[in-house]
Amino acid sequence: GHEPERVDFQAVVTSLRPLKPDLIFAATFAGEASRIARQMREAGITAPLMGTDALFDPQYVKLAGAAGEGTFAAAFFHENSKRPSANSFVKAYKAAYGQAPEGYAANAYDATLLIGAALKEVGPDKAKLRDYLGSLGNGRAAFAGVTGNIGFNPDHNVRKNIQVVELKGGQFVPVE
Repeated sequence: GHEPERVDFQAVVTSLRPLKPDLIFAATFAGEASRIARQMREAGITAPLMGTDALFDPQYVKLAGAAGEGTFAAAFFHENSKRPSANSFVKAYKAAYGQAPEGYAANAYDATLLIGAALKEVGPDKAKLRDYLGSLGNGRAAFAGVTGNIGFNPDHNVRKNIQVVELKGGQFVPVE
């Protein structure tokens, strides 16, 4: 079976060193990425590591340790967002659950509000709901959610900005 903690990236890391990369992108999970980060640092590669939202995870911070410093990741949401709607969401979430919300909670909140707004606008009609949602950011203003402005492309795939975060001092902070 696949055991991420046993994967050795030494050959790949060694092949990257003479290239003197400015950045290394790894589309992988926290376990593998933490090993890549540690092996990069051991090989003397100082370039930052960048990954997907899978790295914006306390598990990555713990596993990568000091080697993770300077890592960039994508985030659906960060509790220190500058959006006023996000600030009120974070306060309410902390009051209700005693901890800060992560991306999935913020996305679920936005999805619920989005469907509620669509139902209010066009009623419980499947075709009208689909067309309404598809028009967001396509001839109709995008939906202003706590995670950002949400629209859809012509194929009905979500379109919204992603927040980039950087690991500094053991904590991911938004990159402004």
